[in-house]
Amino acid sequence: MYAKNGSNSGPPAENVDVMLHALTVGNARQAIAHHYHKSFRGFSAMLTPEQAKQIEKSDSVVPIFESKIVELHTWGSWEFMQVTPRSIFSHYSVYQKYDVIVGHFDGGVWPEAESFSPEGFGPVPEDLEENVSLEINFHWTTQTKLRCLMILTFQIIYIFFCRKIIGARSYYRGFEQDWDRLDVVANGRTLYMSARDDFGHGTHTASTAVGALIGNFSIQGVGSETLRGGAPGAGIAVYKVCWFNMCSTADIIKAFDDGVDVITMSLGNDDNNDYLTDPISIGDFHAFKNGIFVAASAGNEGALGASVKNSAPWVITVAASSMDRDFTTAIRLGNSKLFRIIVARFAARFGVSMDDASFCKKDTLDYRIRGKIVVCVIEDPNENKKTEQSEVVRDGGGVGMILIDIHNPKEDELFAVPTCVLGLEEAQNLKEYLDSYSNHIATILPSHVDLPIKPAPEVAYFSAKGPNPITPNLIKERLVYDFNVDDVVVFLCDHGASSLQVADLLGQRVSCGSHPVYNLNYPSIGIDNVNGCNISVQNCYLRRKKGRS
Repeated sequence: MYAKNGSNSGPPAENVDVMLHALTVGNARQAIAHHYHKSFRGFSAMLTPEQAKQIEKSDSVVPIFESKIVELHTWGSWEFMQVTPRSIFSHYSVYQKYDVIVGHFDGGVWPEAESFSPEGFGPVPEDLEENVSLEINFHWTTQTKLRCLMILTFQIIYIFFCRKIIGARSYYRGFEQDWDRLDVVANGRTLYMSARDDFGHGTHTASTAVGALIGNFSIQGVGSETLRGGAPGAGIAVYKVCWFNMCSTADIIKAFDDGVDVITMSLGNDDNNDYLTDPISIGDFHAFKNGIFVAASAGNEGALGASVKNSAPWVITVAASSMDRDFTTAIRLGNSKLFRIIVARFAARFGVSMDDASFCKKDTLDYRIRGKIVVCVIEDPNENKKTEQSEVVRDGGGVGMILIDIHNPKEDELFAVPTCVLGLEEAQNLKEYLDSYSNHIATILPSHVDLPIKPAPEVAYFSAKGPNPITPNLIKERLVYDFNVDDVVVFLCDHGASSLQVADLLGQRVSCGSHPVYNLNYPSIGIDNVNGCNISVQNCYLRRKKGRS
């Protein structure tokens, strides 16, 4: 990245000029992956360490940082959180459309999903039309073509009816330079070289954020409610920057180079040990500086302390939590039903160890599981392979699965066969039954919803934990009010950054004086006498932007 005279304009020709400190014109153009010129000025390119050192000597270049590969993170939720017309959000209607665009950095979306229905949306607001790219980059199905009136001009598709999805782009040049060609990485898996979701994670997170209202929704017959995202009346700008669960920070930075209102991303950098060298943190800051609200996931490494990602104070870091309901599946043992139980370890294929078979891995079980309920065990509690285990049982002819998971028995999944997940106590009861009888038979009963569950919410077992690995004394309990660029200077200087380092980030001269970080306006709320009381406390954040709030 580089900056010159505080300008925010950085056309490709000037980027090539900077590269000429180490490469020829032809090689410079070939090496560049992305040009950044809207939110900040710079570029990403494939360079050797020696070439990077040569370029860094230029007066117009601020410190160069290496692109990295980062990973993606992963009903009634909004009512449970009291985001309803009968709460503090009474001024907010889930049925009203808002001129707010959410930028979604992930693995793309599946545009035919009902969550992205354009019904009721009008034209794009003029100020957003100036800032957000209207390119719609999907592999379109016939269904979507009939649903959306399209005009194709100069290879840019403008959608006059599909206004839920305002725009969609895909970025992968950084990924291919960091990792390998996408067709090689795909290795036969489904691949769309567009903003269409080929992994599933992007559609999941996008619909959670802005999914439209879908009535009478159930999962395999369980529950029947209205499904929706947090802001169903908002539009979405899709930026596909992740491919097969991996994302290049060079591509992520390119997605920041646009003009949305809110950014949501469920991805993070494992090496985020410095606010000033982490590309995502830098991109977050420039979005914050431009009045864009950024919400990012805390991460999934819940077994480790100080594992929280996206921990910069200018980002809203979101943990994963439980809901106020359980999806319960019971089993009835020892009745006259036809389904016999077989423990997977006793159905190991020839040459397969009983331990491997007990984990119901692929190609470990033989014909003896056909027509039976198979008892499987979780191998690694940090790897979620429950669905794959159920597929192994299904493919082998099994009719159901009893899965022993003493660590995370309440983790909900969609299984390929009827499944009941048992914790430690239930697993001990099952063992007593199997040890006491020779004719093992059971029935897996239909699942149902238990509501409400107390206490709730609880932090999910997999949600990353604090303290902040960069600034342990920074506790991000709530939103920070009136936190502006001047506060960032105070924070970074107190954290040990030099005036030059902070100036490089801001693109302007600063002086690190004596400003105690505790003077920052971190809000606090006092609650008196909580014994025996169920008290809900909420803060309201008002985003102000020229012309709109």
